[in-house]
Amino acid sequence: MSEFDSKLLSTLDNRRLELFLFPTEQCNFRCTYCYEDFEIGRMKPDVITGIKNLIKRRAGELRYLRISWFGGEPLLAVNVIEEINSFVNDLFLGDKDFIFESDMTTNAYLLDSERAKKVISLGVTNFQISLDGIEEIHDSTRKKANGLGTFSTIWGNLVHLKKLPLEFHVMLRVHYTPLTFSKLPELVEMINTNFSDDSRYSVIFKSVGRYGGDDDINITPISRADEILVENKLNDQILAKQLVNSTNKNGDFKICYAAKPNAYAIRADGRLNKCTVALADKLNDIGKINKDGTLDMTDRLHQKWIKGVLTKDTTALECPYGTIRQSGSVESIDIELT
Repeated sequence: MSEFDSKLLSTLDNRRLELFLFPTEQCNFRCTYCYEDFEIGRMKPDVITGIKNLIKRRAGELRYLRISWFGGEPLLAVNVIEEINSFVNDLFLGDKDFIFESDMTTNAYLLDSERAKKVISLGVTNFQISLDGIEEIHDSTRKKANGLGTFSTIWGNLVHLKKLPLEFHVMLRVHYTPLTFSKLPELVEMINTNFSDDSRYSVIFKSVGRYGGDDDINITPISRADEILVENKLNDQILAKQLVNSTNKNGDFKICYAAKPNAYAIRADGRLNKCTVALADKLNDIGKINKDGTLDMTDRLHQKWIKGVLTKDTTALECPYGTIRQSGSVESIDIELT
């Protein structure tokens, strides 16, 4: 069996479940390119109960569960993370055949040593943390809600995190634009100096795109060809090659989580989404989770997102949302989940 077919089959495996959870959709930042509206607050108790019941319902067949924490800023609702991850750890205690992985996309402003130790003890061992450049550049785009800068606090947390004798991984997502990429070598040098000797850290470079926020009009997209040139040049400046995240490698095909039949995003208000970016698009609302853990879904919408698994269309597998927007309609597709 080819690696491609193996990846496809894993998306249809009922023994696997991937959940992308929003413990709160509030945020302590107001990044200039953000696509979120922050209208929804902390995850409701009935939604938390529903998530726990969903996992409990599936416990007999599950061999792999991944919980990814999003927001908003997830560290504003650590108690929600603690409640759900602790539930999973207790439910599968002693089950050596069960694998539980948990990660977090965080701005890291609140990720001090104590919070880090707390969430790592709960099983959150992978962190994606964004930087926009050196302090001057970063603080012009990744601002607190009160307008103040954030770089010095985030960088301090990253340095202190390194001192913890714990197992975790930090992926530094470094953003760039046509105006800032030429200034990134200074940040790369800081990363080399502080983290090149620690295999728990890696770096990925990403251009800032138009994701549906109010500031999209002010964002100048970069062509894919130019992205490859910029990212290859930046990767070459990384001294320790283990720092270069594997997702930077050209030709490494990946299936987007939104294209997987066994993956769901659950919003703080209980809505079911497939994509964690297209939050304002009604095509992304495929249903809701009930308190008893059952899922009420609009099948024709869900099937639209996962049709790449049936057709083996690599474009639909890599970004189903782009395919949906191009098609302009929600057609019905028959697919059997096994």
